[in-house]
Amino acid sequence: MRVVIQLFAREPIPGQCKTRLIPRLGAAGAASLYWRMVFAALEAALGCGADGVQMWGASACKDGALAALCSRMSIPLHAQSGPDLGTRMLFAMQSAAASGFGSVLIGTDCPAQNTIRLAEAVAVLRTYGGWVFRPALDGGYVCVATRAPSAAAFSVMQWGTSSVMRETREQLVAAKLGWLELEPLADIDEPDDLSRVPAHWFEQR
Repeated sequence: MRVVIQLFAREPIPGQCKTRLIPRLGAAGAASLYWRMVFAALEAALGCGADGVQMWGASACKDGALAALCSRMSIPLHAQSGPDLGTRMLFAMQSAAASGFGSVLIGTDCPAQNTIRLAEAVAVLRTYGGWVFRPALDGGYVCVATRAPSAAAFSVMQWGTSSVMRETREQLVAAKLGWLELEPLADIDEPDDLSRVPAHWFEQR
């Protein structure tokens, strides 16, 4: 089974990314940290042994920072499509499946999701036919993987809340779909989470 990493990201525009960190870091500081997290997620994806890496931009434009990064790293940039996060993730994963790939979809909010942990998700997906999740400690998840994307995993969801993983389990049970869960990890959303960020990540790059 060929597997592609799909990285969901947005342009690092001050005031439009990591907004919950702005009271602590300021708009520019939050955007700078966010861009560092994009780099870390991409580096982990490129080193994990997957058969390909794709960037999916929330507002992919040909002259933006994401486009420049993807050009420099020689990876494709796609535009997310759909009215909410669930439909956008489903669209991306269906695009991978249509080309014969299983998909490991990640965001940029989890510094602990390093190369080794992404390699684990890739290896599990290659041998397991169901869904694979890595839950977040706050109740969501930081990684979702499948060979056969289905809307059932993304429907009736209150995105951005502590109930996402619980509601996902309920939807999978209702649809009679199997899944595995990897070790939970912490993501970086709130000011209190910043203690988990490496100190040098706050430096400009």
